Amino acid sequence: MGRVHYFISDIHLSSPASYNAVPPYFWLGADRAQLLARFVEEVVQDADAKGLHILGDCFDQWLLPHDVAPGPPGNADIRRETFAIFENPLYAPLRDSLARAANRAENFLHFTPGNHDMFFDKELLEALLPGAAFHPRGYFLENDTIFAEHGHDYSLANALENPWNGELSPDMCPPGFYITRTVTDAVSRGIPLGYEDNQRIMNALREEDSPETSLVRFFRLLTGEAKTRDRPIRMDGFGCRDCSFLPEEVETFFSDSWKNWNASKAARIPAVFAAICDYAYLSPAAFARRVGGTPEKVAIMGHTHRPALKPFRNRDREAFARILRAARTSPLPEDFINSIFTELGPYLEKTAPDPEAPRSGDYLYANCGTWISGESPSDPLPPATFVRVETNDSELRVELREYRGRLLDSPVLGEALTNASYS
Repeated sequence: MGRVHYFISDIHLSSPASYNAVPPYFWLGADRAQLLARFVEEVVQDADAKGLHILGDCFDQWLLPHDVAPGPPGNADIRRETFAIFENPLYAPLRDSLARAANRAENFLHFTPGNHDMFFDKELLEALLPGAAFHPRGYFLENDTIFAEHGHDYSLANALENPWNGELSPDMCPPGFYITRTVTDAVSRGIPLGYEDNQRIMNALREEDSPETSLVRFFRLLTGEAKTRDRPIRMDGFGCRDCSFLPEEVETFFSDSWKNWNASKAARIPAVFAAICDYAYLSPAAFARRVGGTPEKVAIMGHTHRPALKPFRNRDREAFARILRAARTSPLPEDFINSIFTELGPYLEKTAPDPEAPRSGDYLYANCGTWISGESPSDPLPPATFVRVETNDSELRVELREYRGRLLDSPVLGEALTNASYS
């Protein structure tokens, strides 16, 4: 048996106020919280386990109670509300299991923020889970053969453009923040908006030919359905009383997202790839890392809520590099979204299980999936999934599994091998 690491993501813990609201709004129900507590306990008891890694969106600091304005790391309100999330009575078994994970050994429990817990910092994690290792961004493991991160930094709607610097401006939070606050406001007033509505609007925009302004159009349609066109989005958690932005002010910021991305982040991935991420595909971003020469052999992410495992082979490297170069330099085609989906088709992950996926590769992308109870009341219960990586001096075995209450019996949704040396 080699060294084993477990990865989970997108838990979305919520406060008692969200559970008790009328109507309630939350993503992680009590049954799933108890299931997760059992999973963490089993990982702690696994003698071969070297680490449990929570890859973001553990604490939902965007959802919060709708009448609480989020604020930057260190803000008293966000600290108080995050404590309220963690101390939710429904999460008592999970709190105990996470505390045991943090105390099992130094650097056993790892935490990195996602977009929904972007207001986290090391001090807050230390107060909640003493002994847990905090990673402000993605991090390497096992002699740089594994890279783990949430994945929102590759998303046009969710990457943070300008970290909080003390000045009130819409770009201090990503577009997804304002989208979530709009939905939360609507749901709190009995307007049943949810994830499926976001997807419906996005799919309608997919047929249009102006990707540079798609975020503006999306937000305009969403705020119209939410009946919030004249309702301010509160921002007083950022150090001023009664501060807010109207949707029109936020749209001004949205209108520059495409241009700002290509000006500051194109070296990582072009804006066209970031737009693909907003349709829940992160494998192109992972493979762009590989083409760019990063040292890892396995990239593990979350964010999309879609469990996936996708190998990449060196023989495809040049073909993928050509698509990447064209996306950075070429004018956008008229039928942009559909055409880029066609070009990237062979490199896009499929939601596991995928019986056609290769069982090995020179580079592997894995997505942890999610543990939420559902993104709307009408949704079927999604599988509770995790990534297990076993590594030794010669190879890495990556397994995508579904947890149903017993670690040893967890069904394998996908598995693949890669060698442990860089090639």
